[in-house]
Amino acid sequence: MGYRILETEDVAGHLRERGHWGTDEPEVREVSDGNMNRVFLVTATDGTRGLAVKQALPWVRVAGPSWPMSPERADAEARAYEQVAKVAPDKIPAIHGYDSDNYALVMEDMSDLEVLRTILNEGGTYGPDTSRRIGEFVAQLSFATSDFGMPSAERKALIAASVSPELCKITEDVVLSEPYLEHEHNHWHPGLDDLAAAFRSDPRLRTEVAELRHLFMTGAQALLHGDLHTGSIMVGTREGAPVVRVFDPEFSFVGPIGFDLGLYWANTLVSAARADAETSVFAQY
Repeated sequence: MGYRILETEDVAGHLRERGHWGTDEPEVREVSDGNMNRVFLVTATDGTRGLAVKQALPWVRVAGPSWPMSPERADAEARAYEQVAKVAPDKIPAIHGYDSDNYALVMEDMSDLEVLRTILNEGGTYGPDTSRRIGEFVAQLSFATSDFGMPSAERKALIAASVSPELCKITEDVVLSEPYLEHEHNHWHPGLDDLAAAFRSDPRLRTEVAELRHLFMTGAQALLHGDLHTGSIMVGTREGAPVVRVFDPEFSFVGPIGFDLGLYWANTLVSAARADAETSVFAQY
């Protein structure tokens, strides 16, 4: 069976064909809000069971066919989940199956949790457990897939399998090149023109970023999540205990360990700076 793009009305049948759902008719709704993929939530009418289905499209979802992108990125995500499940299963959603023909993952319904970025944008805090668990996640995955934690032949096979030219190129451009140049993708408030110009013309900053870009491109230290910002983390409580789930590792590849932590720290620092600035502005009124 060839690849097909799933619509809402296709999802229940897709799950039944693969043994993930019974004969009852569930409620299916699309909840896609990321840049890349389609996501559906499937819920039993009595609320006793739920699943999420995530499908990689042959383009960037928010741009449509004008920005083609191989759906094989879902293979990288499935592979990353498989590796993390060996060492940190409590920090990722439970994966019920992967359909490699349609690049579709079936996973735990996490609709009872909240995206960390949303909480921070609304002025909330991320609690004492989140950063510790993210640090554990990075440490566990990094060691297990490094030269210290994985047999040489197995690790070389992982490096070869994880090569992801399209998605790595996005990071190289959008994160580690374009923000420091005059580029059509850059946007800011006109009142920040002078600050943006100073940012782009800072030779020390550009040199350091160039060094980081080179390390990103050459430092095959361990398997990364590859896009570990606060929008890739869900938090909440279940049965009174804090829960942290890392998801969306489709940018996963073998790279420099510091990249995942750097993305996470940068996101939390920006959120803190934004909160401080808002507090300062509101205090003047």
